[in-house]
Amino acid sequence: MQKSAIALACGLCSIVISGHASAQRFGETLDVAFSADRLFGITFSTVTTERPGEPDTQLDTTRISFGWGGRTVVSPYEIPRAAIDVFVADRLSLGGSIGFANVSVDRNDGRGYPDYSTFLFAPRVGYVWGLSDAFSFWLRGGLSYHSAHDTDANETGLGLTLEPTFVLTPADHFGIVFGPTLDLDVTGDVNNGPYRVARRNSTFGLVQVGILGWL
Repeated sequence: MQKSAIALACGLCSIVISGHASAQRFGETLDVAFSADRLFGITFSTVTTERPGEPDTQLDTTRISFGWGGRTVVSPYEIPRAAIDVFVADRLSLGGSIGFANVSVDRNDGRGYPDYSTFLFAPRVGYVWGLSDAFSFWLRGGLSYHSAHDTDANETGLGLTLEPTFVLTPADHFGIVFGPTLDLDVTGDVNNGPYRVARRNSTFGLVQVGILGWL
């Protein structure tokens, strides 16, 4: 009986150990992560406009959102985006995200607003620290290019992006990503024919939430 108990205990231990070893931790070499970033959260944005010979103006907004808010969004950094990241070595990732939105408004009095669209591309590099089997810290950062236009004007900008992201993986190959974000325009302008002004966007996300899966 004692030998049987010892054999059973050893068998259970081997199953637990083998199961633990087979579980894939997030951030291993050649992992490919697909994510939907910034699906909802709390953000604080500032748009600074500089006009020659006039004082600078600032527009500050606070937003609690699920998805994109249409024309009322002040900063292009508030839009959700799809992303892909490849781990070229253990814990080291290279990738980027892309976002697009288009708004068309029709009014029954025939005075419709012009179509408005915005586009964002953000290449990035990241590094993962595994805090436990199911919880990681993924520091990501890079550049963000954004553009927006309607029938009257075009806006472009280039900024720096920092995303100190936490990854919760309750199941293999699936995770929830959340954490603060910081986006700061380095350059930006609005061109409306002969009218041209400098405009810079900055957005601090107190918390941004998304989902992730990896192969």
